[in-house]
Amino acid sequence: MELVKSDTNTNTSQLLRVKQLIKLLSISKSTIYGWIKDDKFPKGTKINGITVWREGEINDWVSENYKPVELNKLSEN
Repeated sequence: MELVKSDTNTNTSQLLRVKQLIKLLSISKSTIYGWIKDDKFPKGTKINGITVWREGEINDWVSENYKPVELNKLSEN
C-alpha cells in the first residue's frame, strides 16, 4: 500500500513534514512522536530545525506495519 505517489521520472524523493504524516496516516502528532520514542516509527531527519521523513521510508513502514482490516470482522465483535 503506497500512500505517497512518487515521481518515477526522477531519482528524487519527496520529503514529508509531520503535518503531512498526520493527514496521510490519520494519527496525531503525539502518536507519531510516541511511536518514535518507542522505536515503532522512523525517526526522521532534521533539516534546518525541521523534522522531515523520506516518502519511500514512510511507504516501506506502511507496507510493513499497516494491515488492512476487514469490515465484516469488525462487526463480529
